[in-house]
Amino acid sequence: MKFLVENEKFATALALVKGCIPARSTIPILSHIVVEAGGDGIKLRASNLDREMEVAVPASVETAGAVALPGEVLAAAAKRLAKGGQCSVTMAGDRCKLASGSSKYDLRTLPADTFPEAKEMATQPVNYALSRDALRTLLRSVTYASEPKDQRRYCQGPNLYVRGKQLIATGTDGYRLATAAVDIPRGAAAMPDMVIPTEAVAVILELVNGADGEAEIAASPSLLEVRVAGARFSTALIDGRPLDYEKLIPKPNPMVVFRPYALAESVARVGVVHLGSDNNNKVMPQIIASISPEGFRLSAGTKGGEQATETADVENISGAADIVLWIRYLSECLAAWPETASVGLTQEGVGKAVLFYDPATPNIRHVIMPQSPK
Repeated sequence: MKFLVENEKFATALALVKGCIPARSTIPILSHIVVEAGGDGIKLRASNLDREMEVAVPASVETAGAVALPGEVLAAAAKRLAKGGQCSVTMAGDRCKLASGSSKYDLRTLPADTFPEAKEMATQPVNYALSRDALRTLLRSVTYASEPKDQRRYCQGPNLYVRGKQLIATGTDGYRLATAAVDIPRGAAAMPDMVIPTEAVAVILELVNGADGEAEIAASPSLLEVRVAGARFSTALIDGRPLDYEKLIPKPNPMVVFRPYALAESVARVGVVHLGSDNNNKVMPQIIASISPEGFRLSAGTKGGEQATETADVENISGAADIVLWIRYLSECLAAWPETASVGLTQEGVGKAVLFYDPATPNIRHVIMPQSPK
C-alpha cells in the first residue's frame, strides 16, 4: 500500500473517524483505524462495535492495500503535520511509514481483515433525506436535557419519532424536557420510534457541523445510519419508546420575556457565589427567579454564606412568581437558544413545570421542573 494525501484533508477525516474509537477496550483491533487505499482515494474506518464511522478522502494511490493503524497516534500525528503539505503513506513489511516534510513516523500495524465487519440493517430500513441544518437543529436543541447514565432508557439520549406531519426530537432526564420538530421529510412517515445514544449524537453533530446540503438517513428498529458527502456513520439504538410529552408541557402564557443570552450572563454572575462550596458536588446549586411588577430578580447563595442578587434585563413582565431552579439546568436551557430568540417563561402555578418558549420558533420548547428551596 502506498499513497499521497493532503495533510489537512487527512487530519480532518481522521479527527472525525477517531470519535468512534472506544476509550477503553480489551479488543486491541478496536483501538485502530483501518486505512484502505484503492482507486482515486482512501477510506478510513473505526468502530467500537456499537458505532462505526467511515470517511472517504481523495488521494493519489500508487499501490492499493489495507491496514489497521493505531488510531490515537495516527490522528494526533496527522493533526500536527504542516498545513498545505502532503503526507506520503507507505507499507514496508509489517510497518507503516508516514512522511511529510521533515516529519517522519514509523507505526506498527495489525491486519485489516481482523477488523469487525460493518453492521447491516436486520430489516428493510426507512430511507429519507433531511437537510443538515434541520438535523443539527433537532439534535442540538434537545440533547443537553438527556442524561446518558440514567437507568430509564428513554433518558439515555434524544428520542426521534414521527407524529402526524412532523419529525420530532425530545430529550429528558425527568427534571427537564426539550423538544424540537420539523416538517416530516418525504419518505420518513414509516420511520420507527427510536432513542439515539447521547454519545452517538455528538458524532452526528460533528459529521454535519458547518455544512449545508442534505444528510441521507436510513433507519431500522435497531440501527440508524447517517450519510453525508464522503462519510457514513452508523449507530446501534437504545431499546425504548418515546414519552407522551405533550401532556407535560404547559400552554404558553409568558409571565416574563427576555433574551436568553442576556439572562445567561446574569445567571453566571449570580452563580459565582457557589464556586468552591464544600457541597458543590453533592447538592446542585440553586437560583431563585423572582418575577414581579418591579422586575425580574435573580438571587443565589447560602444562609450565613456568600449571597448575590441581580435584576435581569427583560422585554416584558406580566406576572408574578418565585421559582427555584437548579443553576446548571437553567444555564444549559438558555444556552440551547439562538441569540436572536426572544423567550417567554410560563408557569401555570406554584410547583408546576416551567416552560421556555419563543413564538417565532414554536417548534422548539424547553421545560424545567422547579425545586424546593434548600
